Amino acid sequence: MRQALRIPTRAQWIVFALAMVGWTTFEIATDSVGAFVAAQGVRYIAFEQITVAASAIGFTASKVEPDNSGGARQATTASCRVRTAEISFTYDGTTPTTTVGQLAEAGDFLIVNGHDSIMRFKAIRTGATSGQLDCTYTQQ
Repeated sequence: MRQALRIPTRAQWIVFALAMVGWTTFEIATDSVGAFVAAQGVRYIAFEQITVAASAIGFTASKVEPDNSGGARQATTASCRVRTAEISFTYDGTTPTTTVGQLAEAGDFLIVNGHDSIMRFKAIRTGATSGQLDCTYTQQ
């Protein structure tokens, strides 16, 4: 005896479609083991290399806040690596000297958090050789 072909009802098609949408959403929102993941909350703003010489210098304002928007695209974190020589730095508005400020040696990483601290950051070399900072600015 042959069985009759059974055609799904409209309600069954709706349930199937909803199940597929749910499954797709789950696959997009989870990693390979089924744990839910959140979108990364960090936005790249800019990169710059700063030569730290005999005069105190800060971050470049047009890099920290490229569109002068007052918040929409201003950096809240500066991540820098000291590339060449020891420097002295501050981020409270004090002007650093060879004996005033915090020391960072070649190879050290500096993380400056907060837009106000970034805008007040200043650095100066401590010896005869200029330092170089490789900095990435991001917004969180």
